[in-house]
Amino acid sequence: MLRASIEALHASVAVVDADGGIVAVNERWRGFGAARNAESDYVGMNYLAVCAAAYSRGDTSALRVQTGLRRLLEGESDSFGLVYHCSENSFRMRALPLGMPLPGFIVAHEDITDLLKARRERRRIARDLRQVRDGHAAQLQHAHEELA
Repeated sequence: MLRASIEALHASVAVVDADGGIVAVNERWRGFGAARNAESDYVGMNYLAVCAAAYSRGDTSALRVQTGLRRLLEGESDSFGLVYHCSENSFRMRALPLGMPLPGFIVAHEDITDLLKARRERRRIARDLRQVRDGHAAQLQHAHEELA
Protein backbone atom coordinates (compact mmCIF):
# COMPACT_ATOMS: atom_id res chain seq x y z
CA MET A 1 0.00 0.00 0.00
CA LEU A 2 2.86 2.39 0.79
CA ARG A 3 4.42 1.83 -2.65
CA ALA A 4 1.13 2.65 -4.41
CA SER A 5 0.69 5.73 -2.24
CA ILE A 6 4.07 7.25 -3.03
CA GLU A 7 3.82 6.36 -6.72
CA ALA A 8 0.50 8.23 -6.92
CA LEU A 9 2.12 11.50 -5.90
CA HIS A 10 3.33 14.06 -8.43
CA ALA A 11 6.42 14.95 -6.38
CA SER A 12 9.70 13.08 -5.93
CA VAL A 13 9.12 11.14 -2.70
CA ALA A 14 11.28 9.20 -0.25
CA VAL A 15 10.28 7.27 2.85
CA VAL A 16 12.83 7.62 5.64
CA ASP A 17 13.08 5.48 8.78
CA ALA A 18 13.68 6.67 12.36
CA ASP A 19 17.46 6.53 11.89
CA GLY A 20 17.38 8.64 8.72
CA GLY A 21 17.75 5.68 6.35
CA ILE A 22 15.95 5.91 3.02
CA VAL A 23 13.78 2.80 2.77
CA ALA A 24 11.70 3.55 -0.35
CA VAL A 25 11.47 6.08 -3.17
CA ASN A 26 9.01 6.60 -6.00
CA GLU A 27 9.68 6.52 -9.73
CA ARG A 28 9.78 10.32 -9.95
CA TRP A 29 12.60 10.31 -7.38
CA ARG A 30 14.51 7.75 -9.44
CA GLY A 31 13.91 9.69 -12.65
CA PHE A 32 15.10 12.94 -11.11
CA GLY A 33 18.32 11.28 -9.97
CA ALA A 34 18.87 9.53 -13.29
CA ALA A 35 18.45 12.82 -15.18
CA ARG A 36 21.26 14.27 -13.05
CA ASN A 37 23.51 11.20 -13.32
CA ALA A 38 23.08 10.25 -9.66
CA GLU A 39 25.06 7.17 -8.69
CA SER A 40 21.99 5.54 -7.12
CA ASP A 41 18.43 6.18 -6.03
CA TYR A 42 19.76 6.57 -2.45
CA VAL A 43 17.70 3.67 -1.06
CA GLY A 44 19.73 2.29 1.83
CA MET A 45 21.60 5.55 2.30
CA ASN A 46 21.07 7.89 5.22
CA TYR A 47 19.17 11.05 4.25
CA LEU A 48 20.67 13.01 7.15
CA ALA A 49 24.19 11.91 6.16
CA VAL A 50 23.51 13.03 2.58
CA CYS A 51 22.49 16.44 3.98
CA ALA A 52 25.65 16.60 6.09
CA ALA A 53 27.79 15.77 3.05
CA ALA A 54 26.04 18.45 0.98
CA TYR A 55 26.62 20.99 3.75
CA SER A 56 30.32 20.09 3.88
CA ARG A 57 30.47 20.86 0.14
CA GLY A 58 29.07 24.36 0.78
CA ASP A 59 25.31 23.86 0.44
CA THR A 60 24.13 26.01 3.34
CA SER A 61 20.47 25.02 2.95
CA ALA A 62 21.45 21.39 3.64
CA LEU A 63 22.18 22.26 7.27
CA ARG A 64 18.69 23.78 7.64
CA VAL A 65 17.22 20.62 6.12
CA GLN A 66 19.23 18.34 8.40
CA THR A 67 18.26 20.36 11.49
CA GLY A 68 14.58 20.48 10.51
CA LEU A 69 14.43 16.75 9.82
CA ARG A 70 16.15 15.91 13.11
CA ARG A 71 13.56 18.01 14.94
CA LEU A 72 10.85 16.11 13.07
CA LEU A 73 12.34 12.74 14.02
CA GLU A 74 12.67 13.80 17.65
CA GLY A 75 9.02 14.88 17.78
CA GLU A 76 9.90 18.55 18.26
CA SER A 77 7.92 19.62 15.18
CA ASP A 78 4.96 18.34 13.17
CA SER A 79 6.40 19.15 9.75
CA PHE A 80 9.33 20.69 7.98
CA GLY A 81 9.53 22.46 4.66
CA LEU A 82 11.55 24.86 2.62
CA VAL A 83 11.98 26.20 -0.89
CA TYR A 84 15.41 25.71 -2.43
CA HIS A 85 17.12 26.19 -5.76
CA CYS A 86 19.02 23.53 -7.66
CA SER A 87 20.66 24.53 -10.93
CA GLU A 88 18.03 26.52 -12.82
CA ASN A 89 15.04 24.99 -11.02
CA SER A 90 13.27 25.73 -7.76
CA PHE A 91 11.81 23.09 -5.47
CA ARG A 92 9.49 22.93 -2.49
CA MET A 93 10.56 20.32 0.03
CA ARG A 94 8.08 19.12 2.64
CA ALA A 95 8.54 16.40 5.26
CA LEU A 96 5.89 14.90 7.52
CA PRO A 97 6.07 12.15 10.13
CA LEU A 98 4.86 8.74 8.99
CA GLY A 99 2.83 8.45 12.18
CA MET A 100 2.49 5.66 14.66
CA PRO A 101 3.27 2.83 14.62
CA LEU A 102 5.78 3.72 11.89
CA PRO A 103 8.66 5.92 13.07
CA GLY A 104 10.30 8.10 10.46
CA PHE A 105 9.03 10.55 7.89
CA ILE A 106 8.04 10.96 4.28
CA VAL A 107 9.73 13.70 2.30
CA ALA A 108 8.52 15.16 -0.99
CA HIS A 109 10.38 17.45 -3.38
CA GLU A 110 8.12 19.26 -5.85
CA ASP A 111 9.44 21.23 -8.81
CA ILE A 112 7.87 24.68 -8.51
CA THR A 113 9.94 26.39 -11.20
CA ASP A 114 6.96 26.99 -13.50
CA LEU A 115 4.83 28.23 -10.60
CA LEU A 116 7.46 30.79 -9.59
CA LYS A 117 7.91 31.90 -13.22
CA ALA A 118 4.13 32.35 -13.52
CA ARG A 119 4.06 34.41 -10.32
CA ARG A 120 6.85 36.66 -11.61
CA GLU A 121 5.03 37.06 -14.92
CA ARG A 122 1.78 37.90 -13.12
CA ARG A 123 3.58 40.60 -11.08
CA ARG A 124 5.16 42.00 -14.26
CA ILE A 125 1.79 42.15 -16.02
CA ALA A 126 0.16 43.81 -13.00
CA ARG A 127 2.97 46.39 -12.90
CA ASP A 128 2.59 47.07 -16.64
CA LEU A 129 -1.18 47.45 -16.28
CA ARG A 130 -0.74 49.92 -13.41
CA GLN A 131 1.65 51.96 -15.57
CA VAL A 132 -0.85 52.00 -18.44
CA ARG A 133 -3.67 52.96 -16.05
CA ASP A 134 -1.60 55.71 -14.45
CA GLY A 135 -0.53 57.00 -17.87
CA HIS A 136 -4.15 57.15 -19.07
CA ALA A 137 -5.21 58.90 -15.87
CA ALA A 138 -2.51 61.53 -16.38
CA GLN A 139 -3.58 62.04 -20.02
CA LEU A 140 -7.22 62.41 -18.99
CA GLN A 141 -6.27 64.89 -16.27
CA HIS A 142 -4.21 66.90 -18.77
CA ALA A 143 -7.06 66.90 -21.32
CA HIS A 144 -9.54 67.96 -18.64
CA GLU A 145 -7.27 70.86 -17.61
CA GLU A 146 -6.94 72.02 -21.24
CA LEU A 147 -10.71 71.97 -21.72
CA ALA A 148 -11.38 73.88 -18.51
